[in-house]
Amino acid sequence: MSHIPLGAFYEFQQTSPFLDSLWDSSVLATLVDYIRIPSKSPAFDLDWVKHGHIEKAVALFERWAREHIAKPEGATPAVVRPEGRLVEDL
Repeated sequence: MSHIPLGAFYEFQQTSPFLDSLWDSSVLATLVDYIRIPSKSPAFDLDWVKHGHIEKAVALFERWAREHIAKPEGATPAVVRPEGRLVEDL
């Protein structure tokens, strides 16, 4: 049987109210907005680049990250795409 260190439980108690608040005030609404975007896998939408739904979903989460995630000094949230590939190649 695994055992959870007491320190981990203490950290959870300290962060749980913050996470609950963030979930209620921001995460849930953003997920609802995401579900409203009719983005589909490129395998199911041959004109996915033209439709732009996947890019809208990426932009939604990038915006949320920039607004809500405390970042280390000097860090910048970014969308990373595979090197040498265009959006149209995905």
